[in-house]
Amino acid sequence: MDSKNQGQKNQADSELLAHLLSDPEKGWESFWGEYQPFIHRVIGRFHLGDQEPDVIQEIAQILIQNDYKRLRDWDPERSSLRRYLTIISVSCTINYVKSSKYRFDLLKIDTIDTSSGMGESFVQFVDEAVLSPAERLE
Repeated sequence: MDSKNQGQKNQADSELLAHLLSDPEKGWESFWGEYQPFIHRVIGRFHLGDQEPDVIQEIAQILIQNDYKRLRDWDPERSSLRRYLTIISVSCTINYVKSSKYRFDLLKIDTIDTSSGMGESFVQFVDEAVLSPAERLE
């Protein structure tokens, strides 16, 4: 996107956030209607399955808490709102994957079909994603 279009998009995003902050109920509906599908696509890359709605809810809570502090902190001079939301979404998703709740949900899986080799590689991927380097050496 060229700088002129980026500037127009940042201006539109700034206006959307101003609407959100001046009228939180209607503003949130507009903001979330615009950006929830984008956030959904961002975290979709993590293939969380049934846990995806939990992560989306956590991201929404982070954005809302402390009177929309995270959204107030966005600086259009430093990045686009999409890039800013991507960073928040990815960070929240990684924290969720590292959390004990996610590990517990994985333990609730009754069986993983390992005949194709996919199950074993998935378990290894999850282990690598949630364990610290020191934990991996144990």
